[in-house]
Amino acid sequence: GINAEYGGVKKSSLPPSPQEDVPDLPPPITPALSSIPPLHPPSSPPTKTDAFEEFKRERGSEINRIFVENKKTLGDKKRTAKDLAAVINKAKKEIDSTKNVLEEMRQSGLQRREKLLKIYTTKKSLNC
Repeated sequence: GINAEYGGVKKSSLPPSPQEDVPDLPPPITPALSSIPPLHPPSSPPTKTDAFEEFKRERGSEINRIFVENKKTLGDKKRTAKDLAAVINKAKKEIDSTKNVLEEMRQSGLQRREKLLKIYTTKKSLNC
């Protein structure tokens, strides 16, 4: 017989299709994704800040402890340097002020000596 399903050609005269060699399987079971419970609740990854804070508490705790200690030491040294700079600046102002007073005294002394020298030379020239 002629089979109308195969366009008038007998099934046995057609080349075998790849599907004919495979036994009939039941259709795959594909439930809706919403019906499958997740293994882990859906969540977004932690923010960089949160991840870093977690690292500092766990694996990086020793590094963080050293960092915090060094940061405190640096702050202490900066304050000490600032205080020393203030002391140095005050001493420099005192030095500059003393230097100016000394220079004024030298100038005053030179002027007095010049006056005295003029007086002396004038008297000497008059007495000659």
